[in-house]
This record gives sequence, structure tokens and C-alpha cells, in this order.
Amino acid sequence: MALSDELGGPCSLVTGRGSPRPIPGLSPLHVGRRAQHDFTPSSRKLAQLEEEAIVQCIIELSVRAFPYRLSSVEDMANQLLYDRNAPPVGKRWAYNFVKR
Repeated sequence: MALSDELGGPCSLVTGRGSPRPIPGLSPLHVGRRAQHDFTPSSRKLAQLEEEAIVQCIIELSVRAFPYRLSSVEDMANQLLYDRNAPPVGKRWAYNFVKR
């Protein structure tokens, strides 16, 4: 039996009378959870390596004084997805990709 079970759960305090009382501001759902920005969304179209390849290509183009365009970023992503028979990215995918 864990100590938290003896105290009445992971988010409770034992009062002087021995009955558990919830800790204000904490719920069992929040204990031990990671922040949302630490998760990789399950709907992500490209793998991490593919996204790094697109970023590297954008950097190489900018070094050569060719500015990137959102349409070219979208074309690179769609080409990677086409090679593995996946559906193309959405119309705001390139904008959101550059924003992150």
C-alpha cells in the first residue's frame, strides 16, 4: 500500500480529524501530467527527421540569397508525403510550420 493511498489519494491532505481533504488547485487529473507543449501531436503529418530536412533546405536556400516562400515549403512537404503515398498537407500547414 502506497503512502498516497493511506492519505486518501494523491491530491488530498489528512486533517486533524483524520478525514482526507482535497488540496486546493490540484485535482487527480493534473498530478503527474506533462504540459501540452511538451507533447508531439498525433495528427502531425511529417516525422521529425522530415521536418528537420525541410528546415535544412530552407536554411540552405536563404544562405544562397533565395528567400523561401510558403508555397515552396508546402511543395517540399507534399513531395515527401507523396513519396510514401500519404495525403497532402492542409492549406495553412506551411504557415503553421514556419511559425513554430
